Amino acid sequence: ATGTLTVTPHASSKVGDLILVIVAAADTASSNWTMPAPWNRIMIAPATGTGKLVAFTKTFEAGDTTFTLTRSGSNGWRVVPITISGWDSSATPVVGAIGTRAASGGTFSTTAPSITTPSNDYTALYIAMERTNAGDNPPTINNGFSVVFEAHNTSGDSNPNAIVLAEKPMPTAGAVGATTATFTNAHASNSSAFLYAIGTANQPVSTGRIGGHAVTHAGTTALTVGAARLGGISIVAVLYDAAGTTELQRVTMPVNATTSWGNAAFTGLTVDTVY
Repeated sequence: ATGTLTVTPHASSKVGDLILVIVAAADTASSNWTMPAPWNRIMIAPATGTGKLVAFTKTFEAGDTTFTLTRSGSNGWRVVPITISGWDSSATPVVGAIGTRAASGGTFSTTAPSITTPSNDYTALYIAMERTNAGDNPPTINNGFSVVFEAHNTSGDSNPNAIVLAEKPMPTAGAVGATTATFTNAHASNSSAFLYAIGTANQPVSTGRIGGHAVTHAGTTALTVGAARLGGISIVAVLYDAAGTTELQRVTMPVNATTSWGNAAFTGLTVDTVY
């Protein structure tokens, strides 16, 4: 089958937002999905069983109302447009390698290989599809990711393709780590995933924020801070000037799974100074 689909972005989309279009297709290796310039096709995965994952990105512009997606060789699909605000268009995106259900070594889980963010203030996205033929449930995901969108097959659904999108803040540069979503239907293939990272505006931490003042002593140019987070994986520590208006540094402190405690150091500071 060959044809076009009209994709409508969310009504909240505004100029400068990133539009991410995710396609979960039931098809063969000969299928193709395209969008016209200036769309960027960041992923078209080889067919895994009877499923294929495709993703496109574009910056939302004035006058954008609908977009055209062209398909060939596919007889079933689920398409989702995602609007992402607060991203940094000057930061180079990172696109990871595709991971498949078969390569993950199981029948329920799909692992996306790790990527490395080149600088601070990125957000890593886990993007996955699953082609299934039975009722499913929302998947679970590891490695500190939070699911922000998912659509799965329900009883009587004529389009049994699942899409999963999850995110993980990366305030400091480094490896994201291989990331796995676990589904509830067993398949030896039919699923693929990859990691995609974009720069994000350096925004203040607003969730579960705890503040306080600290002072460096004479001859000391570093501060070590610690905090506990029950059931957490990491804590983002942000250092401001004494007025609390200018961010100076931010670091991620891993949380110990047993003690729930984490600590991290700010270095290169000025002696006898309030922060």
